[in-house]
Amino acid sequence: MNEYNFNWKMIIAVVSGVVVLGLGIVVGVKSIENKDKEAIKIVKETKEIEKEATKEKQEAKDVFLLSEDCEIWLNKKTNDEVKSVMLGMVPDDIKNKSEDEIRNYLANKYPENNIESITYGQILLSEKEEVKTKDIKNKYSLEVQDGFICLFKYDINGNRELKEKTNVSIDSLPQSVQEKIQQGMLMDNIDDAYSRLEEICS
Repeated sequence: MNEYNFNWKMIIAVVSGVVVLGLGIVVGVKSIENKDKEAIKIVKETKEIEKEATKEKQEAKDVFLLSEDCEIWLNKKTNDEVKSVMLGMVPDDIKNKSEDEIRNYLANKYPENNIESITYGQILLSEKEEVKTKDIKNKYSLEVQDGFICLFKYDINGNRELKEKTNVSIDSLPQSVQEKIQQGMLMDNIDDAYSRLEEICS
């Protein structure tokens, strides 16, 4: 009888041990799974934060910082003197733009002027030298219209005719080329004009 009771107790003890051990393993596995899920979640969130920070940094790098009170000035030639005239304040919608976007805006807003400089507190323009009518008669010119490069033909009276409008925007070109086009590029014949146009747009 005593031997039977002893064996029963041993069996209960062994079964209890197995159950406790099994529960321990299950809890441990669940705990590890939860930690793994939490770790994966943290990694994903960290990557999202890094991605957002990189995007913001890139956008901030592209923005040309202009003052809230940035002014636009024009250097005007009167006789042999140069007089500076304030044209107004920079509009809010270009204050968070890149330098290329600002230059494109100015080229469209003030097509008769050159962009001399853009700084934090001031944008300086100057008057383009007038091309005499006799110099443009029967010539071709690369100019900007609505922000895109266009080819024009001037007749014997100096009247301008649009020959071709390209899909190349002025702000997609190098700064030196932009300035040349804004000052006006004249060619004597159609072959030279198309050759120059192809060179710029390629």
